[in-house]
Amino acid sequence: MSNQSKTKKINAKLFEIIKRDIDVNSYNFQEIFLNKISSSTISDRYQKLNRDDGDNEGYVVTFFEKTRNTIFGVFTKLLPEKSIHMAKTALDKNNISLQDLTHYSINEQEGIIKDYWYFCMYKNKLLINCGRYIRSFQTYINWLINDNELYECRPVITMQEDLQLGNIKNISINDKYLSARDNEPTVRQLRTTLRNFIPDLYKKLFDDVLPEDINIQDIISAEILLKFKQINGKNKNEDYQNTLKAILKAGAVDDLVVTTKNNKVIRGAEIEMTHSFDVELTEKAQLPNEETIKQEMIAYITR
Repeated sequence: MSNQSKTKKINAKLFEIIKRDIDVNSYNFQEIFLNKISSSTISDRYQKLNRDDGDNEGYVVTFFEKTRNTIFGVFTKLLPEKSIHMAKTALDKNNISLQDLTHYSINEQEGIIKDYWYFCMYKNKLLINCGRYIRSFQTYINWLINDNELYECRPVITMQEDLQLGNIKNISINDKYLSARDNEPTVRQLRTTLRNFIPDLYKKLFDDVLPEDINIQDIISAEILLKFKQINGKNKNEDYQNTLKAILKAGAVDDLVVTTKNNKVIRGAEIEMTHSFDVELTEKAQLPNEETIKQEMIAYITR
């Protein structure tokens, strides 16, 4: 009697690849992406995380294929220096399978593959199971395309009836959202304002000076609360939907909570369009059945 095959849960999220202030109908990112990678080698499209990193750690699309009007592929994080020798013949290929990549590993504990994810592109839509690494994928495609304008991967959301603009009481965004964006000018400015404000507030509340050995960030957690006024006149739901997409972009989902006027609480993850399914794993390498993933992703993104 054979043992039951092991399976893995694939949790994919749907994004729209946009250019800020440019009509999404004026370009086709799928074609732009395909033109860039179709004749490239793995070495050509390998993005090192840091030029001084001795392990040459980086991201690369190791495999792709055009099928049924889509592009299906594998986005991989590699550690080439963990290989016996990353043969030039492998890097000079247009495609390489995950199975073939494992052959270059020193051993099972020190694999060349640090992580990998599956993606499917259809026109300007992207379905990918990379979770919080969506920002890494966004950085990668901008590095690869090297256009004057940056592309953004914005979550596609489903507008529930409760989420019509007139039904919203407030939206709260917690400190994790700010922490993930410390390098952005607006966030740095906000944190500076808070650092200057807290000592003054402390003095007024406790009639004392905030001790020098206390780090404000250790005792204060910021939360942004957006309160919506009653809007009269033309419908603003489309503008509101775009605002939600911007807030949800690049991993802010778990940090966002919407409260309706009847006090119903809706978390960010509940309004994203996602597709989850189980896939069988190979017996030896424990790699997923890619044909199942491809068919599931294509069916979802082209529906």
